[in-house]
Amino acid sequence: MVEKVDLYNGKLENFRSDVDSLSKDVNKMKSFEDYTGPKVRELDIRVRNLQSQNTGLFQPINVCVALAFILIAALFYMTYYRYDNGGTQFREHERTESHSTPPFMSQRAPSILDRIQRVPVFDNKVCVLSFYSETMNLHKQLVKSALATNKRGGNIEVIQHLVRRHEDILNIPGARYIFVFVDFNERNVILENPGQDLGDKKLVTVQAAQKLGADVFVTYVRDRGSNQLVPGNLYNQELSAFTSHHVLRGLKATRDVSVYMKHLTTHKKNLLSVQYHKTIIMSFRDWKTTRDVSVYMSSTGFIIAMPTIQAQLQAQIQAQTQDIKKLQDDIRRLKEDFGRNKEFDRKDDDDIKEDVDIKEKKQPLLLFAIIIGVVIVPFIAFSINNTMRLNEYDRKLKDLEKFQKNIDGLNEITSDIPILESRVTDVKKQIRGIEIFMPNATQDIAYLKRELENMNSTENKVKDIESSVSSINDSYVELKKLSDLQKEQLKQFNTSINTTNTQIISLSKNADVANSTLAPIIQNQTELLKNITDSNVRMLEINDTVNSITLRLLDVSRNITDLQPQLEIVGKAAAQMTEMQKDVDKLQTETRNVKSSMSTMKLETKEAELKVSNMSTKVDEYSSVVTGHEEKLKTLQEEQSEVDNKIKMSNKKQKN
Repeated sequence: MVEKVDLYNGKLENFRSDVDSLSKDVNKMKSFEDYTGPKVRELDIRVRNLQSQNTGLFQPINVCVALAFILIAALFYMTYYRYDNGGTQFREHERTESHSTPPFMSQRAPSILDRIQRVPVFDNKVCVLSFYSETMNLHKQLVKSALATNKRGGNIEVIQHLVRRHEDILNIPGARYIFVFVDFNERNVILENPGQDLGDKKLVTVQAAQKLGADVFVTYVRDRGSNQLVPGNLYNQELSAFTSHHVLRGLKATRDVSVYMKHLTTHKKNLLSVQYHKTIIMSFRDWKTTRDVSVYMSSTGFIIAMPTIQAQLQAQIQAQTQDIKKLQDDIRRLKEDFGRNKEFDRKDDDDIKEDVDIKEKKQPLLLFAIIIGVVIVPFIAFSINNTMRLNEYDRKLKDLEKFQKNIDGLNEITSDIPILESRVTDVKKQIRGIEIFMPNATQDIAYLKRELENMNSTENKVKDIESSVSSINDSYVELKKLSDLQKEQLKQFNTSINTTNTQIISLSKNADVANSTLAPIIQNQTELLKNITDSNVRMLEINDTVNSITLRLLDVSRNITDLQPQLEIVGKAAAQMTEMQKDVDKLQTETRNVKSSMSTMKLETKEAELKVSNMSTKVDEYSSVVTGHEEKLKTLQEEQSEVDNKIKMSNKKQKN
């Protein structure tokens, strides 16, 4: 027990040293945090300054140019990739139809299909197409029951349309999903085969739904063979129309369905796997709508850009008109000076007028050239410069985004520092509690040590008592044996006395014979008397030993009565020892937990130190990068100011 306590004392000292080292590491982390905090703020200010300088790029002219390029790219993309999910079925249908339609097909279908145009759909709608009014409600109920199992099914609008004749096909409402329900017939004709079956209403209905751009489902209703389908099959495999008909074969594998009176679980899973949502981009995949929308967007962009362009042109024209007015005023002054000066001839005056007329004639040309030079050349130069600056700023912004991510990681690390501090304080509290508990534990252990010594002494006394009791028992057994021998000897003596009496009686009768035989009898009696005296002596000795044994037993009983409170104390001490063992086990588990937490905290502090060191290096690198970007911005601004000065100088030269 004492060895365990010493071992735990050593472990506590090691634990205390670990906690001190951990607190030192936390203090180091605080210094890192104090260093990186202002750096992060400074870099944030620099990033904001760069972003504010970058806003100058997004001028109206630059935005208009970018919109024009985006519109051209979008139109090019939509021209070559006009159809996706909705149009694939119709393109497949057109491919198969071009190879499989016979020449004697009814001419009504192409005329109806030519009159159908694709309509963009912006909301979730499901259209149910039926060919008989008697079964319309059944068809709608089948769709609603399948949609009810989906959480988003309640937000989907279900609309119905009855196709009695071919003209009703033109009125099919626009929907993202169209369910075409075909009722049971004896020949199991789902869609008509041209040239083999009468009419083509169902076939043209499916083709029209495909041309509308919808996702088409063909469902064959009230087929008895579809009541029990093999898991994974959506239709009765005995229905050859699903695999032989070119339109049904051209549909997706999950769009051909056959049911009896209700949808099975496989059907519902198939319907639930469909994503019931619609985006505007998917709605604009039709060429006509994309053309209209592109024209509308380009016109709106041009209209939005027109006021800014007009304002800039007006400002430039006003500046040019002011320059022209100044030139005209100078010419008038020259005229007045020439008129006042009489030394000039009339001829010179006419020459001056001709020069002035020539200048006035040249003014429109000069104005036009100046407008072209002022509007187009700076626009081209600024557009090229802005594209270069945009690329550079995009690169800078990407670097800044990476730096912002690193800053976020550093903030996460710094946010972990208070948690580490709280853990260190908790560990210190635990150590203090253990330190407070240790003196009491040592006192209890010393007390228990003394009690153990007393217990050992009492155990030795008990062992002595047990040995004396065992010796008393042995002597008692010997006494029993001696008493038994004495009883036997008394019996023999009595028998010998009786025999002697009988012999004496017989000897008295036979005196003569008695005299001859009396001597050995007397000798026997004397020997018996000696034996009796010896036995009496031994009985006295046995009585003495019995008395001594009884005295020793009394002493033992007294010692036992004296030992009872000591035994009670020993029992209490044993109970306290068990409790102390439990406390020691608890301390052992607590020290293990604290050790594990200390190891995790050490690992976390090491990782945090590595991250902080990496972040400090990255902060220095990004600060140098930001300073470089600022210097580049300054050089760009100086170059731009030089370009502005050159433009001003060129304008002055043109004025002169």
